[in-house]
Amino acid sequence: MRLDAKIIIHDEMYNNEERFIAVLTQERALRLLDKHDVFFDCLYIDEAHRLLERDPRSILLSRLIRLNRHRGDDSKVIYLSPLVADTNNLKTDVSQEIFEQRIKFNIKEPEIYEYCTDGTVQKYNRFTDMFFSIGHSKTLFNYIIQNATEKSFCYLYAPRKIEQFAEELAQLRARIQESPALKAVIRNLKEYVHDEFYAIDYIRKGIIYLHGKMPDNVKEYLEYKYSQIPELQFIIANKVILEGINLPISSLFVLNGNNLYGKDLTNLIGRVNRLNLVFSQPPKLSLLMPQVHFVNSEEYNRKKGNFENKIRLLRNTVFADNVKNPTLENFDIENKENKSNADKCKEIVENERIFFTAPDDPVQELKRRMISLGMNTIYTISDELCQSILVKIDRIKDHPKLHESHFLERLRYLFIRHCDGSIFDDEFARLKNDKAIAYYKMFFESRKESLKENIAREVAYFQRRITEGDSLMYIGESYGEQAYASTGREAHQNVYIDLSK
Repeated sequence: MRLDAKIIIHDEMYNNEERFIAVLTQERALRLLDKHDVFFDCLYIDEAHRLLERDPRSILLSRLIRLNRHRGDDSKVIYLSPLVADTNNLKTDVSQEIFEQRIKFNIKEPEIYEYCTDGTVQKYNRFTDMFFSIGHSKTLFNYIIQNATEKSFCYLYAPRKIEQFAEELAQLRARIQESPALKAVIRNLKEYVHDEFYAIDYIRKGIIYLHGKMPDNVKEYLEYKYSQIPELQFIIANKVILEGINLPISSLFVLNGNNLYGKDLTNLIGRVNRLNLVFSQPPKLSLLMPQVHFVNSEEYNRKKGNFENKIRLLRNTVFADNVKNPTLENFDIENKENKSNADKCKEIVENERIFFTAPDDPVQELKRRMISLGMNTIYTISDELCQSILVKIDRIKDHPKLHESHFLERLRYLFIRHCDGSIFDDEFARLKNDKAIAYYKMFFESRKESLKENIAREVAYFQRRITEGDSLMYIGESYGEQAYASTGREAHQNVYIDLSK
C-alpha cells in the first residue's frame, strides 16, 4: 500500500506538504504549528498518562492538544496508555468527548525477587503479600550475573551511577567473541565518536549503557544495535528507555528506586518480554512470567534501604489518577498536593491564558512569544521584564556596535543583564560570566564539525584550562563532584569538577 505522504521527524523537515505523517515530540509539534498555518487531522499521544503530571513537558503536551483542536474542529486525539484509571481525566476542556477501549486482563504475571544487602534472596508473592527466603548470594554483581538472561536490563536513575555500574560490571566479565556485526559497531564508534569512548570497552564485554546526557544519534545507534546483536547481553539505563522504545528485554534488575512509583514501576516492568517476543514463531509462553529482580545496595540505592515497600506497590494492578496538570478539565486545586503548589498552578494557568489570547500591545506580544518558546522555565515572566527587554532591543537597533556583536553577547545583553531578579534557572544565569560566554563561543564555532572533532576540541580545551591553572569547571548536578567556594546559590551544590583530577 502506498501512503503517498511524506514522513517527517523534525519540524524543519516540513516544506508545505499537503499530506504528511509526523513523528514528533511535543516541542517540535508546537514549533511546526507556530511556524505554519497547519494542524494535525489526528494526534496519537503515546504514554498518555504523562499528561496528568505538572512538569513542563506535560504542560506543553496539553497545550499541543488544545491548540490543534482550536485549529481543526474535527481533529481527533487518540490517547494510548495502560495506566489511566479514568479517561475523563485526560480532557483539556469540557466539550471533549473520549470513547474508551480498555484491555482489562493482563496475561503477563512477573516473578518478583529481592536481593537484600546482607546477601539474602527472597521471592515475593503479590497475592498473599508475603516474601519467602529462597537463597543467598555473595555480592550484588554475583547475583546479577547468575540470574541474567539473554537480554538483561539494569535500571538506575543517575547518569553518573549508570556509568559507574557499567564500569564495575565490565571489570567482572571476560571479553566476548566479537562477531563481524560487533566489530562493525566498535569500528564505527571509534571513527565517529572517539577512540577512547568508554562504551567501546564495555561493548567488548557484552554491555551497553544509555542515558539522556548522551548525544541522541549515539544513543539511538546503540539502542538499535542492542536489539540486533545477540552478544550484547546487558543494557544499563534510566527512564530514557521508558519513552516509547521497544527492546528485546527478557529480565529486569532494578537497582535504584528514586522517583519510581506505582505507575512508573508497572510501566518499567511492562518493558520486559513484550508480547511480540512471546508470540513470535515458535511462541515462547514461558516469557509470560518475566523475571524482575530488585537489587539492594548502599552504593546504588541508599543506606539501610530495602525495596519491600516499592515491591508491595505491585499488589495493585489499578492505580488512581493523580491529576496534577492545572490545564486539564478535572484538575482540583483543593487536592492536598495541588493546594500546596497553588501559586505554581495559578502561574501555569495564567501563562496558558496568555498563550491562547491575541496580544494587544508589544509587551503582551513578547510575553506570549517567550511563553511559547518555553522561557517561563527559566524566568518569572512579568510585564516589567518584557518592557525592559523591549527597551534593550531598541537600543541594539540604534547602536551598530551592539547590533554587529557576537549573538551570545547580544543574548547576554538582552536576556541576562539586569534581569537577575527574574531568572530562577542557575545554569542559564551563569551566562552573565565572561568565561561561560567564551566557552559557548568556542562551542558554537565548532557546530559544523563532526562529533569526533568536537570531542577532540573539547578535550584540548580541558587540557588548556589545566595548564592555565584554571581547572575548576562547571558541569551541572548530574556529574558535579564539588561545590564552588562562593557565597552564591552554588556554594552548597556539587556542580563543579576539578579537571586536573
